[in-house]
Amino acid sequence: MMSIQFFILLFIVLTYRLDAKNFHPGLYKADKHHITILNDDNYRKILFEEAGKSMYFVEFYAHWCGTCKRYAPIWIKLADEAKSWKNVVKFAAMNCGDSLNSPACTDLEIHMYPTIRLFPVRPQFNPPLHGATDFDTEKKSIFLSQILDEVEKSNKTFWPNLKPFKSQNLNDIFPIGKRQKYAFLIIENDALIAKKTIMDFSDFLDTFIIRRTNWNENADLLKNLKIDNSSLPGLVVIENINDRIFYRLYNKNLFNKDSREELSALIKEYIQTAPYINHQLLTTTKTPETITAQKSEQIDKIVSKVSMQDLETGLHLMLRNEIPQSGTIKEEEFYALRRWIRTLAMYFPGRKEVRNYLANLDRKLSSIKSSHITGDEWIQMTKQDQNSESYLPESTEWVHCKGSTPNYRGYPCSLWTLFHTLTVHQYELRIDMSKSVDVRGIIESIRFFVRYFFRCSECSKNFKKETYDYLDHLKESQDAVLYLWKVHNSVNSRLAKDITEDPAFPKVQFPPKQLCPDCYDIDNQLVDNKVFDFLMSYYSSKNMLPINELDKRVGNLNARSILNNSQVSKGIRKTKLLSR
Repeated sequence: MMSIQFFILLFIVLTYRLDAKNFHPGLYKADKHHITILNDDNYRKILFEEAGKSMYFVEFYAHWCGTCKRYAPIWIKLADEAKSWKNVVKFAAMNCGDSLNSPACTDLEIHMYPTIRLFPVRPQFNPPLHGATDFDTEKKSIFLSQILDEVEKSNKTFWPNLKPFKSQNLNDIFPIGKRQKYAFLIIENDALIAKKTIMDFSDFLDTFIIRRTNWNENADLLKNLKIDNSSLPGLVVIENINDRIFYRLYNKNLFNKDSREELSALIKEYIQTAPYINHQLLTTTKTPETITAQKSEQIDKIVSKVSMQDLETGLHLMLRNEIPQSGTIKEEEFYALRRWIRTLAMYFPGRKEVRNYLANLDRKLSSIKSSHITGDEWIQMTKQDQNSESYLPESTEWVHCKGSTPNYRGYPCSLWTLFHTLTVHQYELRIDMSKSVDVRGIIESIRFFVRYFFRCSECSKNFKKETYDYLDHLKESQDAVLYLWKVHNSVNSRLAKDITEDPAFPKVQFPPKQLCPDCYDIDNQLVDNKVFDFLMSYYSSKNMLPINELDKRVGNLNARSILNNSQVSKGIRKTKLLSR
């Protein structure tokens, strides 16, 4: 008879599995930000299967990525500016930092965050790009202009016509076979403003027409309409009444302003009183509320111990979520992976089962004869051959790296903790085994990892800049410990009061006086040798907060039942308790 404790453990694991379908809230809210939220469950249906007429402009990001947090207000602003273009293009976002979305982001070969990609109408599912176009994230100021260029080049009849109107005959503004009674011709100073105005009314293609022209494209027509430069920007209203064309210049209140808002207001004003029009169509919608950052109450939390749970959760996300997002890991990236796994196998100070897991992973990776491995092969490698003596639980819970909200801290916090722990444990091994250490090698391994597998693009570049001079600082065996500490404090100084900072955990110089009063001299400056002693104690495996016994037992149960696909017990069906 199976024990009550066993069923309690089984219930906990199964409950965790059921909860796993709760996607991370991410940086965006669909109802407030005019952004479609994509995830591993819905992205194929939305992007590839729906019989829609819209493109999708998608940001792939990670909620923990500092660059993405700075990008979020920009993406929200762009989506708000283009909210009335939804019949042509819809803004969307997918959180690749959520491990549940890892399969989708791997299929789509999202290598860095953020990645901006424009998907055409009803693309074929044809990896990796699926007919989509990647946009340069640095050129965000011209994103909308680039989208408008795509629409202008298109000949899709269900989209607005953004090409200049070149005919001298106003009858030609009404398409053959259409029954619109009204048209507006924008006489532009600024083509971009005119195009945006046309797109703002893309919901009303069957009700009225808006086109644009200018002196360069249609000088003869403008001369016939007796429009000169003093009338620019101008708006010509054209009515088709019983196949007779009437027109007039309608630029009331423009006063030479080349304004999208003014043009839109004039068009709405005219349509509201025009016959043959359903005036409710143009009812103004409520402007969405301004999104303001919520101020979290500052929490005075001084973490006196490193949590092993944070390290293992970070390892799981790194190995099974971040690394495999490369479609194929090859050449220098493959070298970086081998070097990083070897570093983890040598210096990770965790419990025996996880150390065994990393050692086995290192052996398997080293045995590969080819110079590459696919992302799918890597995922399989990280999950196979686990047992009660060698496993890495699929934990996504944080302890000391938990932020005040789900979008703060987490994975980056665990990486910094891991880096420090590796340098400290390397030095500990030197003392215990009386061996010399490759003080440069461990920093080089960390730099390679961050370059290729820390997918926050700006963060990766900044780390490379922060550590460009590492060779000048690594002479003695203790130097890696101190060098990484100084780099981390430099980063903290740069990011203090940044939008990425958790208000409950301000960026301060580490260690603070509350943790190590002896680390400061009379001038309140940190003293290297005192800090070194503190770091050796703080990041030592001997002083870490261990994973409690219940977590260990659940971890063992996970390892046996998930990845070996073995039976939990006789009479219990095979269950992948924590598989993706």
